[in-house]
Amino acid sequence: MKILLIKGIVAAAFAALSFMAPDRPVVRVSADEDAIKKVIIAETEAFWDKDFSTLANQWAHGDYVRVVGWWQRGGVTVMKGWSVIGGRMEKLIIDNPEKNRQQVRRENMNIRVSGNMAWVTFEQYGTDTGETAMDMPGLSYETRILEKQDGRWKIVYAGWLLDGGPESKQATK
Repeated sequence: MKILLIKGIVAAAFAALSFMAPDRPVVRVSADEDAIKKVIIAETEAFWDKDFSTLANQWAHGDYVRVVGWWQRGGVTVMKGWSVIGGRMEKLIIDNPEKNRQQVRRENMNIRVSGNMAWVTFEQYGTDTGETAMDMPGLSYETRILEKQDGRWKIVYAGWLLDGGPESKQATK
């Protein structure tokens, strides 16, 4: 009877340990999520700091990358391929070389990782610094798709819809 009880306790202990063992994927996803957040933050800061080299380093450089967005001042923006996206970003930075002292706040960040691909949605709030060419004041609904290349996450798609100032209906809901 004692042997049966000991076998039962050992079996229960192994069963309990088996449920605790597979937390490596959770750790990996968490590390991926942290790395993805860092890429998004670095790309955004480089954009407003007018640091094209750092900005470019956050992006994949292929013909398949895309930017799609909308804002009241510029309407619909669609850019296809890194040569177009990088060229437009570099020109924008050269034409507006002063750092933009943006105070960005991100909320409701949702990150989904599946293998070497990830998609992220979030709400971003920018300030109006008076730089009309680059400011995105108020609420902007943002999407990023990233691809892991050689162990580093790179942006392959950026989408944004600028809703505007805090007085907008969506910003107050």
